[in-house]
Amino acid sequence: TGALANHPRLVRDGSNATGDNGSKGTRGFIGKKDSTIVIGHVYGASLQDAAEVLVTLGIQNALNLDGGGSTALYYEGSYKAGPGRGLPTAIVLTR
Repeated sequence: TGALANHPRLVRDGSNATGDNGSKGTRGFIGKKDSTIVIGHVYGASLQDAAEVLVTLGIQNALNLDGGGSTALYYEGSYKAGPGRGLPTAIVLTR
């Protein structure tokens, strides 16, 4: 069990939940599709762009995560993206 809070919410109940366009960059996200947790990046996207991509992929609920140099994705023993600097926090998914 756990909790995660961040801003802005990108997707709520399968619909775009942000009106914030902002600048374009790498957008990290954590979301839910059916009973699966999905975590990843959308590259070269504003917050609005990222939300639209996630809705198109069928993500039902998603939060934006920090981007830029704080963005990293480590999977199966190697970094798939980043990190650009030391990371003070992490989300760890295990089975």
